[in-house]
Amino acid sequence: MQGGNNHHRINLSFVVQKEKEQLREAFVEPSSEQGYTLEITIADTEIKLKKTISYLTDSYVDNLIQWCDGFRFACKQASWSDHAAVQVLKNMLSFDIYEDIKTLTSLESCLIKILHKKYPSEAKPVYLSRAKKINQSHYYLLESYFRYQEKALRKYFICSNECLTIQNAKCKEMFFKNLCPSTKIYFLENGIKTRTQAFEKARSIENLLIQLAEEDTLKEPTV
Repeated sequence: MQGGNNHHRINLSFVVQKEKEQLREAFVEPSSEQGYTLEITIADTEIKLKKTISYLTDSYVDNLIQWCDGFRFACKQASWSDHAAVQVLKNMLSFDIYEDIKTLTSLESCLIKILHKKYPSEAKPVYLSRAKKINQSHYYLLESYFRYQEKALRKYFICSNECLTIQNAKCKEMFFKNLCPSTKIYFLENGIKTRTQAFEKARSIENLLIQLAEEDTLKEPTV
């Protein structure tokens, strides 16, 4: 059961920033039992994009964070007002999830409420512990290490409701703390203090190592 009427096309046409931007039209229509098809006409072009967003019927699905991120991004692409985005969202939820957010009026409050069902504040120690166990030594590339660590911390941040400034500081702290000892020493000796600097330096070294490994493979005699 859906938290709203899914059988009628929802037409959303509006002007963004009044006369400063051209009209961008978008509509959502039920395309199947799996989800909505979103069509966007890009401003100042004749380009039309289509994207299908699945219904959210379970608060505990594995890709819940990705679903919320995807919906948030689709709303941005379509330039929907916050009110319009909330109305579309409420039509894409199962009845149980809809009941949890039906009184909320902003998109962000709705998405946070949905995420907190799976990632409650009581689970903070669990997700922080998991993030702390992610060490650079487990990954071949530095950016792979960072992506997995960031993904683990994201769940902790949902539970903790920490502000973005604290989140960024904690991400940076844990990134450098869980580096291999040799990597830590190298970065200290070369004055590398930011993740961007670390990625740039590591990328050049990693690319060289990959190239050398490929050359060694080509030199191996065939049997």
